[in-house]
Amino acid sequence: MLPSGETPWLMSGEQLFHPFVYLLVAADTALDAASNVKSGQGYHCVTTIIHSAFAFEAAVNHVGDLMDTLWAKNERTYGNWKDKANLIEQKYGFKIEWGTTPAQSVAQSFYVRDRLAHGKTWIGKQSYIDRGDGIADKPHPFPDWITKFNNTKKAGQVLGDTRALIAILLESAGHKKIDLHRFGMGRFGGSPLVAKQKLPKDEWKLKGT
Repeated sequence: MLPSGETPWLMSGEQLFHPFVYLLVAADTALDAASNVKSGQGYHCVTTIIHSAFAFEAAVNHVGDLMDTLWAKNERTYGNWKDKANLIEQKYGFKIEWGTTPAQSVAQSFYVRDRLAHGKTWIGKQSYIDRGDGIADKPHPFPDWITKFNNTKKAGQVLGDTRALIAILLESAGHKKIDLHRFGMGRFGGSPLVAKQKLPKDEWKLKGT
C-alpha cells in the first residue's frame, strides 16, 4: 500500500479462483447452520452433503487442469466424476479405495447429489398404524436415501471425509497442503496512474480456454 500523498498506481494482473475451496466453505457454513437450528435442520445437512460432492469434483478438475492443459476444454469427454478421478490416479500412481473411508463418504455424497440433481419423482409404498386417538405414527414423507443423511453427524462425516480425500488428491499430485484452504492467488504489477486514466474492466474466464 502506498504512503498517503503518493501518486496512485494502477495495478493489473491475474487472480486465480479455486471453486473447490469455496464449495468446502459453503458446506462448512451449511453444517454450522444445521447445528444451530431445529426446524429445517435436515435441509442444511443435505445442502452440506451436496456441496461436498460439488467440492470433490471441483478438486478433481483443479488437479486435472494442472495435469493436462486441455482439461478445461475436454473434461466432459473424460466421463463422470469417478472416471476423471481415475485418470488422476493413473497419472500419479495412487489408488482411491471407494469402499472404505474417506472415499466411501464421497461416493455417498454423489449418490445423494445425483438423485436430487436429476430430480425424477419417487413413489414410496408405506404403512402406519392409526389407533384412533389422533396421534398416528405416520411414515416420513421423504425417501430413505435422504432421511439417513439429514442429520448433523452424517453430514459432518461426509464433509470431513471429503476434505480428507481432497487433501490426498492434492498431495498425491504434488500440490501444497495450503491449497486445501486457499481460495486462489494473484500476481499484480503496476505503474503510476496517469491523469484521467480509466480502470480496465474486470474479466473472468476458465483457465485453459
